[in-house]
Amino acid sequence: MKKLIEKDSVLNIYIYLSYLLAIFPVLPYAVRSIAIILWSVLGVVLWRLNYSGQNEIIKTKEKYLRYLVISTLPFLYLVVSLFYSDNFSEGLKKLIQMMSLLIFPLIFYLNRNVFTKVIVRRIIWVFCVSVVVFVLLQIIVSLFNIDYLLLDLTEKEIRRNNLSSLTTIEQNRINSIKIRRFRSFILKFGDTHFTYQGLWISFVIFVFLREAYLRFKKNLTHSIILLISASLLIIWLSLLSTRMPLLTVLIASFVTWLLFVKFEIKTFLILLITSILLSITSYFVFVPIKVRINEIFSTKFNLPTSGNDIETYNSVNVRNGIYYCSFKVIQKNILLGVGVGDSQSELNKCYENKIGAKIYKWMDYNTHNQYLFFLVSTGIGGLLLFLISIYIHLKKSITSRQAMYFYFSIIIILISMTENILVRSDGLMFYAFFGNLFLFNSKK
Repeated sequence: MKKLIEKDSVLNIYIYLSYLLAIFPVLPYAVRSIAIILWSVLGVVLWRLNYSGQNEIIKTKEKYLRYLVISTLPFLYLVVSLFYSDNFSEGLKKLIQMMSLLIFPLIFYLNRNVFTKVIVRRIIWVFCVSVVVFVLLQIIVSLFNIDYLLLDLTEKEIRRNNLSSLTTIEQNRINSIKIRRFRSFILKFGDTHFTYQGLWISFVIFVFLREAYLRFKKNLTHSIILLISASLLIIWLSLLSTRMPLLTVLIASFVTWLLFVKFEIKTFLILLITSILLSITSYFVFVPIKVRINEIFSTKFNLPTSGNDIETYNSVNVRNGIYYCSFKVIQKNILLGVGVGDSQSELNKCYENKIGAKIYKWMDYNTHNQYLFFLVSTGIGGLLLFLISIYIHLKKSITSRQAMYFYFSIIIILISMTENILVRSDGLMFYAFFGNLFLFNSKK
Protein backbone atom coordinates (compact mmCIF):
# COMPACT_ATOMS: atom_id res chain seq x y z
CA MET A 1 0.00 0.00 0.00
CA LYS A 2 2.83 2.40 0.88
CA LYS A 3 4.49 1.75 -2.47
CA LEU A 4 1.23 2.47 -4.30
CA ILE A 5 0.81 5.78 -2.47
CA GLU A 6 4.40 6.72 -3.21
CA LYS A 7 3.96 5.78 -6.87
CA ASP A 8 0.73 7.79 -7.20
CA SER A 9 2.36 10.85 -5.62
CA VAL A 10 5.32 10.71 -8.00
CA LEU A 11 2.96 10.17 -10.95
CA ASN A 12 0.84 13.21 -10.06
CA ILE A 13 3.87 15.47 -9.61
CA TYR A 14 5.36 14.20 -12.86
CA ILE A 15 2.16 14.98 -14.78
CA TYR A 16 1.90 18.46 -13.22
CA LEU A 17 5.51 19.10 -14.22
CA SER A 18 4.54 18.06 -17.76
CA TYR A 19 1.85 20.76 -17.68
CA LEU A 20 4.47 23.21 -16.43
CA LEU A 21 6.77 22.36 -19.35
CA ALA A 22 3.86 22.98 -21.72
CA ILE A 23 3.78 26.67 -20.74
CA PHE A 24 7.42 27.17 -21.74
CA PRO A 25 6.53 30.12 -24.05
CA VAL A 26 5.98 32.28 -20.94
CA LEU A 27 8.69 30.71 -18.77
CA PRO A 28 12.14 32.33 -18.34
CA TYR A 29 14.97 30.23 -19.76
CA ALA A 30 16.34 29.44 -16.29
CA VAL A 31 12.95 28.15 -15.13
CA ARG A 32 12.69 25.99 -18.26
CA SER A 33 16.03 24.36 -17.48
CA ILE A 34 15.09 23.67 -13.85
CA ALA A 35 11.70 22.27 -14.90
CA ILE A 36 13.32 19.93 -17.44
CA ILE A 37 15.77 18.62 -14.82
CA LEU A 38 13.03 17.99 -12.25
CA TRP A 39 10.76 16.41 -14.87
CA SER A 40 13.56 14.14 -16.06
CA VAL A 41 14.55 13.00 -12.55
CA LEU A 42 10.94 12.27 -11.60
CA GLY A 43 10.48 10.48 -14.92
CA VAL A 44 13.32 8.10 -14.09
CA VAL A 45 11.99 7.59 -10.53
CA LEU A 46 8.50 6.87 -11.86
CA TRP A 47 9.87 4.38 -14.36
CA ARG A 48 11.77 2.58 -11.61
CA LEU A 49 8.63 2.41 -9.45
CA ASN A 50 6.62 1.00 -12.33
CA TYR A 51 9.35 -1.42 -13.31
CA SER A 52 9.85 -2.76 -9.79
CA GLY A 53 6.13 -3.28 -9.28
CA GLN A 54 5.49 -5.45 -12.33
CA ASN A 55 7.12 -7.07 -15.29
CA GLU A 56 7.54 -4.69 -18.21
CA ILE A 57 5.74 -6.76 -20.81
CA ILE A 58 4.53 -4.57 -23.64
CA LYS A 59 3.81 -5.89 -27.12
CA THR A 60 5.01 -2.68 -28.73
CA LYS A 61 8.26 -2.54 -26.77
CA GLU A 62 10.53 -3.23 -29.76
CA LYS A 63 8.76 -0.64 -31.89
CA TYR A 64 9.17 2.10 -29.28
CA LEU A 65 12.77 1.10 -28.68
CA ARG A 66 13.34 1.61 -32.39
CA TYR A 67 11.70 5.03 -32.12
CA LEU A 68 14.08 5.89 -29.28
CA VAL A 69 17.16 4.93 -31.27
CA ILE A 70 16.07 6.80 -34.40
CA SER A 71 15.11 9.91 -32.39
CA THR A 72 18.46 10.15 -30.61
CA LEU A 73 20.80 9.22 -33.47
CA PRO A 74 21.00 12.76 -34.99
CA PHE A 75 22.17 14.11 -31.62
CA LEU A 76 24.60 11.21 -31.09
CA TYR A 77 26.06 11.82 -34.54
CA LEU A 78 26.66 15.45 -33.54
CA VAL A 79 28.49 14.13 -30.46
CA VAL A 80 30.75 12.05 -32.72
CA SER A 81 31.46 15.09 -34.91
CA LEU A 82 32.71 16.92 -31.83
CA PHE A 83 35.81 14.75 -31.83
CA TYR A 84 36.95 15.90 -35.28
CA SER A 85 36.15 19.55 -34.51
CA ASP A 86 39.06 21.89 -33.81
CA ASN A 87 36.94 24.05 -31.50
CA PHE A 88 35.99 21.40 -28.92
CA SER A 89 34.67 23.83 -26.29
CA GLU A 90 32.32 25.57 -28.74
CA GLY A 91 30.96 22.23 -29.91
CA LEU A 92 30.46 21.02 -26.34
CA LYS A 93 28.55 24.21 -25.56
CA LYS A 94 26.21 23.59 -28.51
CA LEU A 95 25.65 19.97 -27.51
CA ILE A 96 24.74 20.97 -23.97
CA GLN A 97 22.21 23.46 -25.38
CA MET A 98 20.75 20.66 -27.54
CA MET A 99 20.56 18.03 -24.78
CA SER A 100 16.76 18.03 -25.03
CA LEU A 101 17.18 15.97 -28.21
CA LEU A 102 18.42 13.18 -25.95
CA ILE A 103 16.48 13.83 -22.73
CA PHE A 104 12.92 14.06 -24.06
CA PRO A 105 12.99 10.89 -26.21
CA LEU A 106 14.48 8.88 -23.35
CA ILE A 107 12.08 10.05 -20.62
CA PHE A 108 9.00 9.78 -22.84
CA TYR A 109 10.11 6.31 -23.88
CA LEU A 110 10.48 5.17 -20.26
CA ASN A 111 7.02 6.52 -19.37
CA ARG A 112 5.17 5.84 -22.61
CA ASN A 113 2.19 4.33 -20.74
CA VAL A 114 1.66 7.39 -18.53
CA PHE A 115 0.20 9.87 -21.00
CA THR A 116 -3.42 9.06 -21.71
CA LYS A 117 -5.39 10.74 -24.46
CA VAL A 118 -6.95 13.09 -21.88
CA ILE A 119 -3.56 14.12 -20.47
CA VAL A 120 -2.12 14.73 -23.92
CA ARG A 121 -5.13 16.87 -24.81
CA ARG A 122 -4.75 18.89 -21.61
CA ILE A 123 -1.05 19.44 -22.27
CA ILE A 124 -1.84 20.75 -25.76
CA TRP A 125 -4.49 23.12 -24.42
CA VAL A 126 -2.20 24.37 -21.65
CA PHE A 127 0.37 25.19 -24.34
CA CYS A 128 -2.25 26.93 -26.50
CA VAL A 129 -3.41 29.11 -23.60
CA SER A 130 0.19 30.05 -22.76
CA VAL A 131 0.82 31.14 -26.37
CA VAL A 132 -2.36 33.24 -26.42
CA VAL A 133 -1.33 34.87 -23.13
CA PHE A 134 2.13 35.55 -24.57
CA VAL A 135 0.63 37.20 -27.67
CA LEU A 136 -1.88 39.25 -25.65
CA LEU A 137 0.90 40.58 -23.43
CA GLN A 138 2.81 41.75 -26.50
CA ILE A 139 -0.31 43.38 -27.95
CA ILE A 140 -1.03 45.21 -24.69
CA VAL A 141 2.54 46.46 -24.37
CA SER A 142 2.48 47.59 -28.01
CA LEU A 143 -0.74 49.55 -27.48
CA PHE A 144 0.74 51.28 -24.43
CA ASN A 145 3.71 52.31 -26.58
CA ILE A 146 1.80 53.08 -29.77
CA ASP A 147 3.03 56.70 -29.88
CA TYR A 148 6.66 55.56 -29.96
CA LEU A 149 5.98 52.81 -32.51
CA LEU A 150 4.20 55.19 -34.92
CA LEU A 151 6.60 58.09 -34.35
CA ASP A 152 8.29 59.68 -37.38
CA LEU A 153 11.85 58.59 -38.03
CA THR A 154 14.24 59.98 -35.46
CA GLU A 155 17.57 61.59 -36.28
CA LYS A 156 19.32 58.58 -34.78
CA GLU A 157 17.45 56.16 -37.06
CA ILE A 158 18.19 58.32 -40.10
CA ARG A 159 21.92 58.45 -39.31
CA ARG A 160 22.06 54.74 -38.45
CA ASN A 161 20.66 53.91 -41.89
CA ASN A 162 23.01 56.28 -43.76
CA LEU A 163 20.07 58.43 -44.91
CA SER A 164 21.18 61.77 -43.45
CA SER A 165 22.43 62.97 -46.83
CA LEU A 166 18.98 62.63 -48.42
CA THR A 167 16.57 65.55 -48.45
CA THR A 168 13.59 63.22 -48.95
CA ILE A 169 13.27 59.59 -47.97
CA GLU A 170 11.10 57.19 -49.94
CA GLN A 171 7.98 55.98 -48.16
CA ASN A 172 9.00 52.35 -48.65
CA ARG A 173 12.26 53.04 -46.81
CA ILE A 174 10.37 54.80 -44.00
CA ASN A 175 7.96 51.87 -43.66
CA SER A 176 10.85 49.41 -43.61
CA ILE A 177 12.63 51.25 -40.79
CA LYS A 178 9.41 51.58 -38.76
CA ILE A 179 8.73 47.86 -39.13
CA ARG A 180 12.27 47.16 -37.97
CA ARG A 181 11.62 49.46 -34.99
CA PHE A 182 8.43 47.56 -34.14
CA ARG A 183 10.09 44.16 -34.48
CA SER A 184 13.04 45.25 -32.35
CA PHE A 185 10.67 46.53 -29.67
CA ILE A 186 8.71 43.25 -29.59
CA LEU A 187 11.88 41.17 -29.65
CA LYS A 188 13.28 43.09 -26.70
CA PHE A 189 10.08 42.64 -24.71
CA GLY A 190 9.29 39.01 -25.52
CA ASP A 191 12.87 37.80 -25.97
CA THR A 192 11.61 35.33 -28.59
CA HIS A 193 12.61 35.36 -32.25
CA PHE A 194 9.63 35.87 -34.56
CA THR A 195 10.15 32.62 -36.44
CA TYR A 196 9.84 30.58 -33.25
CA GLN A 197 6.89 32.63 -32.10
CA GLY A 198 5.38 32.00 -35.51
CA LEU A 199 6.07 28.28 -35.14
CA TRP A 200 4.10 28.14 -31.87
CA ILE A 201 1.28 30.30 -33.21
CA SER A 202 0.91 28.28 -36.41
CA PHE A 203 0.35 25.14 -34.30
CA VAL A 204 -2.17 26.89 -32.03
CA ILE A 205 -4.08 28.28 -35.03
CA PHE A 206 -4.60 24.74 -36.32
CA VAL A 207 -5.73 23.48 -32.90
CA PHE A 208 -8.26 26.32 -32.62
CA LEU A 209 -9.61 25.91 -36.15
CA ARG A 210 -9.88 22.15 -35.75
CA GLU A 211 -11.70 22.45 -32.44
CA ALA A 212 -14.00 25.13 -33.84
CA TYR A 213 -14.93 22.77 -36.68
CA LEU A 214 -15.53 19.83 -34.34
CA ARG A 215 -17.61 21.87 -31.88
CA PHE A 216 -19.58 23.84 -34.46
CA LYS A 217 -22.82 21.85 -34.11
CA LYS A 218 -22.46 21.04 -30.40
CA ASN A 219 -21.42 24.42 -29.03
CA LEU A 220 -21.61 27.37 -31.40
CA THR A 221 -20.40 29.85 -28.77
CA HIS A 222 -17.17 27.94 -28.19
CA SER A 223 -16.61 27.69 -31.94
CA ILE A 224 -17.00 31.45 -32.39
CA ILE A 225 -14.56 32.16 -29.54
CA LEU A 226 -12.02 29.79 -31.06
CA LEU A 227 -12.43 31.34 -34.52
CA ILE A 228 -11.96 34.84 -33.11
CA SER A 229 -8.85 33.69 -31.23
CA ALA A 230 -7.42 32.08 -34.37
CA SER A 231 -8.12 35.27 -36.35
CA LEU A 232 -6.35 37.35 -33.71
CA LEU A 233 -3.28 35.12 -33.94
CA ILE A 234 -3.26 35.35 -37.74
CA ILE A 235 -3.47 39.16 -37.55
CA TRP A 236 -0.59 39.21 -35.06
CA LEU A 237 1.53 37.06 -37.39
CA SER A 238 0.72 39.51 -40.18
CA LEU A 239 1.79 42.49 -38.08
CA LEU A 240 5.03 40.72 -37.22
CA SER A 241 5.41 40.06 -40.97
CA THR A 242 6.63 36.53 -40.37
CA ARG A 243 6.64 35.29 -43.95
CA MET A 244 7.47 31.62 -43.50
CA PRO A 245 5.10 30.91 -40.56
CA LEU A 246 2.22 32.51 -42.47
CA LEU A 247 3.02 30.44 -45.54
CA THR A 248 3.40 27.39 -43.32
CA VAL A 249 -0.09 27.79 -41.85
CA LEU A 250 -1.54 27.89 -45.36
CA ILE A 251 0.42 24.94 -46.77
CA ALA A 252 0.26 22.67 -43.71
CA SER A 253 -3.47 23.27 -43.23
CA PHE A 254 -4.27 22.35 -46.82
CA VAL A 255 -2.07 19.26 -46.82
CA THR A 256 -3.55 18.06 -43.51
CA TRP A 257 -7.08 18.78 -44.68
CA LEU A 258 -6.57 16.90 -47.97
CA LEU A 259 -5.20 13.86 -46.18
CA PHE A 260 -7.52 13.62 -43.17
CA VAL A 261 -10.85 15.10 -44.26
CA LYS A 262 -13.28 13.75 -46.86
CA PHE A 263 -14.10 16.52 -49.29
CA GLU A 264 -15.65 17.34 -52.64
CA ILE A 265 -13.71 19.03 -55.42
CA LYS A 266 -16.12 21.97 -55.26
CA THR A 267 -15.37 22.51 -51.57
CA PHE A 268 -11.64 22.28 -52.22
CA LEU A 269 -11.79 24.89 -54.99
CA ILE A 270 -13.84 27.28 -52.85
CA LEU A 271 -11.36 27.04 -49.95
CA LEU A 272 -8.38 27.37 -52.29
CA ILE A 273 -9.75 30.46 -54.03
CA THR A 274 -10.76 31.99 -50.69
CA SER A 275 -7.26 31.44 -49.28
CA ILE A 276 -5.65 33.01 -52.34
CA LEU A 277 -7.93 36.04 -52.15
CA LEU A 278 -7.27 36.46 -48.43
CA SER A 279 -3.52 36.25 -49.05
CA ILE A 280 -3.69 38.90 -51.78
CA THR A 281 -5.86 41.11 -49.56
CA SER A 282 -3.39 40.74 -46.68
CA TYR A 283 -0.61 41.98 -48.96
CA PHE A 284 -2.46 45.25 -49.55
CA VAL A 285 -3.97 45.64 -46.06
CA PHE A 286 -0.95 44.85 -43.87
CA VAL A 287 1.95 47.18 -44.64
CA PRO A 288 4.51 44.97 -42.83
CA ILE A 289 3.66 42.01 -45.09
CA LYS A 290 3.82 44.18 -48.20
CA VAL A 291 7.22 45.59 -47.25
CA ARG A 292 8.67 42.16 -46.40
CA ILE A 293 7.38 40.54 -49.60
CA ASN A 294 8.63 43.45 -51.70
CA GLU A 295 12.08 42.81 -50.23
CA ILE A 296 12.10 39.38 -51.87
CA PHE A 297 11.23 40.70 -55.33
CA SER A 298 13.57 43.69 -55.14
CA THR A 299 16.54 41.80 -53.71
CA LYS A 300 16.13 38.44 -55.49
CA PHE A 301 19.42 36.52 -55.20
CA ASN A 302 21.74 39.47 -54.58
CA LEU A 303 24.32 39.25 -51.81
CA PRO A 304 24.90 42.11 -49.33
CA THR A 305 27.66 44.46 -50.47
CA SER A 306 31.02 44.83 -48.75
CA GLY A 307 30.75 48.61 -48.32
CA ASN A 308 29.34 50.69 -45.49
CA ASP A 309 25.94 51.07 -47.13
CA ILE A 310 23.92 49.70 -44.23
CA GLU A 311 20.70 50.89 -45.85
CA THR A 312 21.03 48.09 -48.43
CA TYR A 313 21.02 45.30 -45.84
CA ASN A 314 17.78 43.38 -45.43
CA SER A 315 16.70 39.94 -44.28
CA VAL A 316 16.67 38.60 -47.84
CA ASN A 317 20.18 39.48 -49.03
CA VAL A 318 21.63 38.56 -45.62
CA ARG A 319 20.04 35.12 -45.94
CA ASN A 320 21.32 34.85 -49.50
CA GLY A 321 24.81 35.33 -48.12
CA ILE A 322 24.19 32.75 -45.39
CA TYR A 323 23.02 30.10 -47.87
CA TYR A 324 25.85 30.98 -50.27
CA CYS A 325 28.47 30.38 -47.58
CA SER A 326 26.69 27.30 -46.23
CA PHE A 327 26.93 25.62 -49.63
CA LYS A 328 30.55 26.73 -49.99
CA VAL A 329 31.40 24.97 -46.72
CA ILE A 330 29.32 21.91 -47.64
CA GLN A 331 31.03 21.52 -51.03
CA LYS A 332 34.38 20.94 -49.34
CA ASN A 333 33.05 18.75 -46.50
CA ILE A 334 30.08 16.85 -47.94
CA LEU A 335 30.85 13.45 -46.35
CA LEU A 336 31.56 14.23 -42.68
CA GLY A 337 30.99 17.96 -42.36
CA VAL A 338 33.33 20.23 -40.40
CA GLY A 339 32.14 19.07 -36.97
CA VAL A 340 29.61 20.68 -34.65
CA GLY A 341 32.35 22.75 -33.01
CA ASP A 342 33.63 24.35 -36.23
CA SER A 343 30.38 24.93 -38.13
CA GLN A 344 29.98 28.57 -37.08
CA SER A 345 33.66 29.49 -37.41
CA GLU A 346 33.78 28.09 -40.95
CA LEU A 347 30.73 30.13 -41.90
CA ASN A 348 32.28 33.25 -40.37
CA LYS A 349 35.43 32.75 -42.44
CA CYS A 350 33.36 32.57 -45.60
CA TYR A 351 31.36 35.68 -44.65
CA GLU A 352 34.59 37.60 -44.21
CA ASN A 353 36.61 36.25 -47.16
CA LYS A 354 33.93 35.64 -49.80
CA ILE A 355 31.34 38.38 -49.06
CA GLY A 356 32.92 40.93 -46.74
CA ALA A 357 29.65 42.59 -45.70
CA LYS A 358 29.90 44.48 -42.43
CA ILE A 359 26.66 43.05 -41.07
CA TYR A 360 28.15 39.57 -40.61
CA LYS A 361 30.56 40.97 -38.02
CA TRP A 362 27.78 42.27 -35.79
CA MET A 363 26.71 38.79 -34.71
CA ASP A 364 27.09 35.12 -35.60
CA TYR A 365 24.73 34.05 -38.36
CA ASN A 366 24.10 30.30 -38.42
CA THR A 367 22.85 28.40 -41.50
CA HIS A 368 19.21 29.48 -40.92
CA ASN A 369 18.21 26.09 -42.28
CA GLN A 370 18.09 22.95 -40.13
CA TYR A 371 18.99 20.67 -43.02
CA LEU A 372 22.02 22.78 -43.93
CA PHE A 373 23.06 22.76 -40.27
CA PHE A 374 23.38 18.98 -40.29
CA LEU A 375 25.14 19.05 -43.67
CA VAL A 376 27.67 21.64 -42.47
CA SER A 377 28.22 19.97 -39.09
CA THR A 378 27.99 16.25 -39.88
CA GLY A 379 27.83 15.88 -43.64
CA ILE A 380 25.42 13.71 -45.59
CA GLY A 381 25.25 11.05 -42.84
CA GLY A 382 23.94 13.43 -40.19
CA LEU A 383 21.40 14.90 -42.60
CA LEU A 384 20.07 11.43 -43.47
CA LEU A 385 19.65 10.56 -39.80
CA PHE A 386 17.72 13.78 -39.19
CA LEU A 387 15.51 13.13 -42.24
CA ILE A 388 14.79 9.60 -41.02
CA SER A 389 13.76 10.94 -37.60
CA ILE A 390 11.36 13.36 -39.31
CA TYR A 391 10.05 10.54 -41.51
CA ILE A 392 9.20 8.48 -38.42
CA HIS A 393 7.00 11.31 -37.15
CA LEU A 394 5.23 11.59 -40.49
CA LYS A 395 4.74 7.84 -40.81
CA LYS A 396 3.28 7.38 -37.33
CA SER A 397 1.00 10.40 -37.63
CA ILE A 398 -0.46 8.99 -40.86
CA THR A 399 -0.76 5.35 -39.77
CA SER A 400 -2.36 6.36 -36.45
CA ARG A 401 -4.61 8.91 -38.21
CA GLN A 402 -3.63 11.79 -35.93
CA ALA A 403 -4.25 15.00 -37.87
CA MET A 404 -2.74 17.26 -35.19
CA TYR A 405 0.44 15.16 -35.06
CA PHE A 406 0.68 15.23 -38.86
CA TYR A 407 0.22 19.00 -38.97
CA PHE A 408 2.91 19.37 -36.29
CA SER A 409 5.30 17.31 -38.43
CA ILE A 410 4.59 19.36 -41.56
CA ILE A 411 5.22 22.72 -39.88
CA ILE A 412 8.50 21.39 -38.46
CA ILE A 413 9.55 20.30 -41.96
CA LEU A 414 8.65 23.68 -43.47
CA ILE A 415 10.05 25.97 -40.78
CA SER A 416 13.28 23.94 -40.81
CA MET A 417 13.84 25.28 -44.33
CA THR A 418 14.38 28.81 -43.04
CA GLU A 419 15.52 28.35 -39.42
CA ASN A 420 17.76 26.22 -37.21
CA ILE A 421 14.92 25.32 -34.86
CA LEU A 422 17.09 22.92 -32.82
CA VAL A 423 19.77 25.37 -31.77
CA ARG A 424 17.56 27.68 -29.70
CA SER A 425 15.52 26.76 -26.66
CA ASP A 426 12.28 28.16 -28.16
CA GLY A 427 12.38 25.87 -31.17
CA LEU A 428 14.10 22.93 -29.50
CA MET A 429 11.57 22.76 -26.65
CA PHE A 430 8.65 22.80 -29.07
CA TYR A 431 10.09 20.10 -31.33
CA ALA A 432 11.51 17.81 -28.66
CA PHE A 433 8.64 18.06 -26.16
CA PHE A 434 5.64 17.75 -28.47
CA GLY A 435 7.31 15.55 -31.06
CA ASN A 436 8.20 12.91 -28.50
CA LEU A 437 4.92 13.32 -26.62
CA PHE A 438 3.15 12.30 -29.83
CA LEU A 439 5.69 9.66 -30.85
CA PHE A 440 5.87 7.73 -27.59
CA ASN A 441 2.22 8.00 -26.64
CA SER A 442 1.13 4.33 -26.61
CA LYS A 443 -2.28 5.09 -25.12
CA LYS A 444 -5.20 5.11 -27.54
